[in-house]
Amino acid sequence: MLKLGAFALVFQTITACGDNHSAPETQQELLSPAVLAKAQMTENHRRLTDNQSHDFYPFIKNGRIAWQRDIDGVHEVVVYDTATSTETVLTSDKAWHDWNATLDGEVVAWYGTGVQDGSINEIFVQTPQKGRVQVTHAGSAEGMGHGFFDPIVSGQKVVWYGSDGTKGAEIYQLDLADGKLTQITDNDSPDITPVIFGDTIVWCGFDGSDQEIYFQRGGGNVRQITDNDTMDLNPAIDGDYIVWQGRDRVDGDFEIFLYEIGTGRIMQLTANEELDMDPSISGTHVAWSGKQGGDYEIFLYDLATQTLEQVTTNDQDDFHAAIHGNLLAWDSSPDEADSEIFTATISAK
Repeated sequence: MLKLGAFALVFQTITACGDNHSAPETQQELLSPAVLAKAQMTENHRRLTDNQSHDFYPFIKNGRIAWQRDIDGVHEVVVYDTATSTETVLTSDKAWHDWNATLDGEVVAWYGTGVQDGSINEIFVQTPQKGRVQVTHAGSAEGMGHGFFDPIVSGQKVVWYGSDGTKGAEIYQLDLADGKLTQITDNDSPDITPVIFGDTIVWCGFDGSDQEIYFQRGGGNVRQITDNDTMDLNPAIDGDYIVWQGRDRVDGDFEIFLYEIGTGRIMQLTANEELDMDPSISGTHVAWSGKQGGDYEIFLYDLATQTLEQVTTNDQDDFHAAIHGNLLAWDSSPDEADSEIFTATISAK
């Protein structure tokens, strides 16, 4: 059973939603790889950080960017407001490495790994009303990999995955408005890396042979999107669109796929012999990191115009593309010493 932290008086209701591993309702249509016409969509390319620390894993929402920074050997959460050009180091607790921060408005969530005990991984949430609270207390479970990871914020809801050591990883949702904690999945297979948009939660689950993509909308039945013998990983969602990286049966590399909830169609966005990973989506724009000429570059695709832009062209690895609205961010190592955060805007034309 997941034990709640300092929000115990508020976050006290746990509801289990059952097993998520149901077969797809219908055979999904796999469209041919998109025809990609090249276009220049981004402008105002900017190096946002310039220091001697590692800055990486950006996340964007409504003009605010969160990422993690290595400060004196401990990872901390940094938030940047593009409206005021203000950077804030949000955490400074040397007892925790703080990872994978996400935000929506003034709500920020991340997971912390104990500096002294790396097997402890807990979820933290900061809100204007309650300040910073550790919302899980898995404790030190036996073996690495236990604990709770990768929270995502959407409005007043936070989702994450994890295990208290008694069984495999499950998906959880916390409603900050009423304190209700819901266990979304309950099975013997690991469910990981959830994302959320409104009342729709998407995650990656193991079906007994490989990883597949699942989603639940409005607390209803869980639906399985993919059903194949290859790995499908790292989903992202915006509106009715879900994207992820899936392994190509022919070349064995990862390609980017898109699912439209309303129509049930699946489209393969990339088709090459290189690795395409970690997609992010906002509106009709999809961004990802792809291998190109020996290193990784950032790519941007517009579903509306079916055009593609290679955003970066350099000799360094550009990773972890994040997009929201007209703002795109990623991390790179231009000095081959530490990683920095870069941004670009998507033009309206």
